[in-house]
Amino acid sequence: MESPLFTRMRTIWHATTLSAAESIVESQMIHTKDSDGASNFHPNQSSSNVLDEDPEVTLEFYWNGDIEFRSFNDGSLISDDKLTVYVTNGIDNLDIDTVAIWASKLKGVTQNKLSVCGIAVFSEFNEILGKDTSLQSRYKTLKEECTNKRYIQVA
Repeated sequence: MESPLFTRMRTIWHATTLSAAESIVESQMIHTKDSDGASNFHPNQSSSNVLDEDPEVTLEFYWNGDIEFRSFNDGSLISDDKLTVYVTNGIDNLDIDTVAIWASKLKGVTQNKLSVCGIAVFSEFNEILGKDTSLQSRYKTLKEECTNKRYIQVA
């Protein structure tokens, strides 16, 4: 039986713009600009460590593959096809009540292990969304597409 921490880490979120989210779902691919070749994910929908852009939405994913926990300062290469979870404390005692998660990363996912299953709006963008019928329509369409099980690759 899987531990509660591992079960909890299977639902991950990716903060991005509405346009990028549309592209991810339509192409079934996440491309990264990070130097390590990995895409960033978080254990809750309101997290983002992207300082140079304002995320508008966050895509909800379910990860059905291996999970590896590492210390926040571990600079070793990330393995392909494995969710790498970085923790700021609690690495010696991995427990859902004591571990502090900074972020998680995925790279090289080509098999059916990552599926998109939902979307949420950041509050700042929700105000803009409420005033723009074109954006509302795009968001509604994307939300409907996210309810269909779509596997996403990470390149």
